[in-house]
Amino acid sequence: MLSSKLDVVVVNYNAGEALRTCVESILASQGVSVRCIIVDNASVDGSTDFCQQYSSDSVVLLKNRHNLGFSSAVNQGVALSCGAWLMLLNPDVLVPANSLSQLLSVAHKATGRVAALGCMVRNTDGSEQRGCRRDIPTPAKALAHAVGLQHVFPALQFNHTGRPLPATAQAVAAISGSCMLLNRAAYDDIGGFDERYFLHFEDLDYCVRLQRKNWLTLFVPSVEIEHAQGVSSARAPVRVVVCKHVSMLRFFYQHAGWQKLLLPIFAPLVLLRVLGQAAYIYYKKVF
Repeated sequence: MLSSKLDVVVVNYNAGEALRTCVESILASQGVSVRCIIVDNASVDGSTDFCQQYSSDSVVLLKNRHNLGFSSAVNQGVALSCGAWLMLLNPDVLVPANSLSQLLSVAHKATGRVAALGCMVRNTDGSEQRGCRRDIPTPAKALAHAVGLQHVFPALQFNHTGRPLPATAQAVAAISGSCMLLNRAAYDDIGGFDERYFLHFEDLDYCVRLQRKNWLTLFVPSVEIEHAQGVSSARAPVRVVVCKHVSMLRFFYQHAGWQKLLLPIFAPLVLLRVLGQAAYIYYKKVF
């Protein structure tokens, strides 16, 4: 008999009230018995204080003394979880009552080597969020995006945002780390999340490594969640910008193949972009 229990791993870093709202929506799920495993990366905003009102059957809280990064925290949470499937959700996500049970049902019915499932991730205005169904970015496509060439040459686009939705679950190269249903066997097969990624690109790296071991990643259009995006990063926006671009370079050095030859050109442009974004953040803060 297929299990109707599901552990949901949530990595928290100063998500404020969004974490409570997220957990409440998870625990209100219908058709599946859920347990939240919250791994807190040394938050200082009291966002996990509410957890004490729940029993360990509903909410498990692991508090790190230091911010270990997203990938390390995910692996900690998975180590505390049970079951053949587990869920990874961001703390600024809202889960409709039937979404988790529907996604788990698709996983149970799927054939072949299915390793991960994602769904339609909506912005708070109802629009499709970039990244919930996508190809693997390359240095050449990233350079094209930097100057807007993807609008002229659609083949350079790696996000599927705006494309017609498939009628049923569809195999894709990658899904968003904000919402991933993970097959434990596949997770174990590739060694979990790469802890060298502190923040960003760890989901893409995970999907690439699954693909190389002939595991499938599915996008399920009939299941939806809402993702506010950026709640945790609001406290340290410059650090997030730096981490994102460092992770991007690491990703390309690992997975770009012959296009690594472009990185001596690409890396200085990344540095200029980081400096420009940091300057803009400081300007907004001052003025």
